[in-house]
Parts: sequence; C-alpha cells; structure tokens
Amino acid sequence: MLAHILETTTLVQDGNLVADMFVNNSHLKEFSELCKNNQILIEESLKIELRDDLKINPIRQLNSFLKLVGLRLNERKRLKRKGKNVRSYGIDPVSLKLMQDLSLKFVSRDSLKSSTRT
Repeated sequence: MLAHILETTTLVQDGNLVADMFVNNSHLKEFSELCKNNQILIEESLKIELRDDLKINPIRQLNSFLKLVGLRLNERKRLKRKGKNVRSYGIDPVSLKLMQDLSLKFVSRDSLKSSTRT
C-alpha cells in the first residue's frame, strides 16, 4: 500500500524512489486525494493517522509515510514565487542508499536460501 501511495509523487520513477527528484506541496494533489479517499484503509493498514493539514501541507504527511521505512525528506530548494516561499524537498540520499543496500542484502540472502533448498 505504501508503495502505491508513494507512486503518486514525483519521487518515484519506474517504480523506484529516486534521490535526486524534488517534490513540493503543489506536486502532491494526487497524493492528497488518494490519501483522503482511502483514509480509513491507510490508517488501519499503516497504523498511522492522517494529518489534519493534509490538504494544505501534504509534505508533512509524505514525510510521515517515509519515516515508516526509515527515510525522510530534506529541504533542497527554496524559491520565492508571488511573495510566497516555495520549498522543494528530496529524499535524504544517505538514508535512501542505506535502505537500498539493506534491501539488496535481503534479496541476495533470500535467493541464497532458495538456491540451497533445491
């Protein structure tokens, strides 16, 4: 479920989280709608409460989801548009690399186990 939610963001390309992609609140309309439309399912499955400010600040909710798998967003850019600050965030590349390395170790360990069973 979490993977499906994250796919609605610009942080995922070809099914993979990408460290050099950026996201800001204006990019997360589909993400916000998916979360709101599936609120009960998300809250029950992931054991996390959706934030009250989901619609106006979806970055906070996205960060809460990423924390479930040991990742976090870092501010990457700050621009001023029409008198408002627009902050763009990306996945912390160090924690993403760590999680990718860890998952590869689990995959290789599982393939070793299955090859020794045959």
